[in-house]
Amino acid sequence: MTTKDRLSTVMPALLEALHRAAREQDLTNDELMAVVAFLTEVGRADEFVLLSDVLGVSRIVDDQTHASASGTPSNVLGPFYRPGAPWIENPGSIVDPTDDSARITLGGRVSDANTGQPAAGAIVDIWQANGEGLYSNEDGQLPPWNLRGRQRVDGDGRYWVETIRPSHYTVKDNGPVGRLLAALERHPWRPAHIHLQVSADGYRSLVTQAYIAGGPYLDDDTISGVKQELVVPLAHGQLIFDVALLPAGQPA
Repeated sequence: MTTKDRLSTVMPALLEALHRAAREQDLTNDELMAVVAFLTEVGRADEFVLLSDVLGVSRIVDDQTHASASGTPSNVLGPFYRPGAPWIENPGSIVDPTDDSARITLGGRVSDANTGQPAAGAIVDIWQANGEGLYSNEDGQLPPWNLRGRQRVDGDGRYWVETIRPSHYTVKDNGPVGRLLAALERHPWRPAHIHLQVSADGYRSLVTQAYIAGGPYLDDDTISGVKQELVVPLAHGQLIFDVALLPAGQPA
């Protein structure tokens, strides 16, 4: 389907929904101008991805994109990913030596979702917030690649990364989207998690998140991102998160 075909399919449905809402809610001109001003401010603040997240649209699209997929469930990419993270050994560490936070280990096995065999040469790209709930590209005081790294699995498909226990944190809440959340009396919190992007030749790349069991906001994530299959226990300082990849020709 071409872009033109897709546009001619999506736009009538979108317009119908917008027109119906305007009529049913008796939208006034002042209210319309307020919506336009809000969206303009969202654009200037570069918060459209965040708006999509807190409205639950990102989660819906992720679910629909991978509706027929087996293997490890996907999850939203989020706004904090940075390509080109440094390579680390296996086992290796993504913790800055000056960080005195308590260490944990994230590890597991990357395999073929159909056969269970190791996904040879798989690359695991990891990023996360620190113990204060901040990512390296949020805080200029942090090292640029703080708590970020790429690791290639070993011959058994295993990865093993020293890191720290991430904290739950708020999404950006000092801009227009934060004001919207406050107006709706919704909190801005996300549960503690670690992001992974896993890729291997011959397989579909997977973007997902490992959520730490037992923490707050797992049942009330402000972006509705939590999938129960991705919630794993932290036991004896280890977070075991196995990943099953789909072969490249298999529908997602």
